[in-house]
Amino acid sequence: LTLMISITQMGYAQQKSVTNSELSISEITKKINDLGQACWNLRLTHSDSAANLGHQAISLAEKYDILEPIPRISNYLGVVYMHCLHKEKESIPYFQQALELGIQNKDSTSISYAYNNLGDAYLLIGNVPLSKHYSLISLDIFERLQSPLGIAYGYVNMGLVDRIDKAYSSSLVYFKKAIEIRKAAGDKTGIASVTYE
Repeated sequence: LTLMISITQMGYAQQKSVTNSELSISEITKKINDLGQACWNLRLTHSDSAANLGHQAISLAEKYDILEPIPRISNYLGVVYMHCLHKEKESIPYFQQALELGIQNKDSTSISYAYNNLGDAYLLIGNVPLSKHYSLISLDIFERLQSPLGIAYGYVNMGLVDRIDKAYSSSLVYFKKAIEIRKAAGDKTGIASVTYE
């Protein structure tokens, strides 16, 4: 709780000092990134505070027209809404913002995660065809980026989609591929979650 209050106060103090125009663009960018990272770090333990910090980061970035970090932080904020606050429909605009600005900034990593997150969100609200569409796009981009973690996320989404479509053999292949990647990365939590699926 003390950490949560101090981070929230830090965000308020940062906004206050930024408005005094005493900070350089690089210092403002650092504050935006710090708020975004705090959003991600607190997502599981203090989800409401995490969402608040994500909003502060995006507001500050928009105020100073610093667009580069917004796609990443929008993805973070969408994940907070989707998986931590269980507001799947409310997460979608954040992923769409991440996708739009990621394309504008030519940020392939943010684009691939936005597509993956959209696939996840649409699966959770029951739109399996759209989930599959976005999941395939994200998997293709992750493979071109040679991002093992991203590829594993893509395999998990495809495994979930195929399971819902009752393509059980294909679903198992995707899950096993995801487990192999996560074993190579030493990601015990990731291995456990995919094994559960």
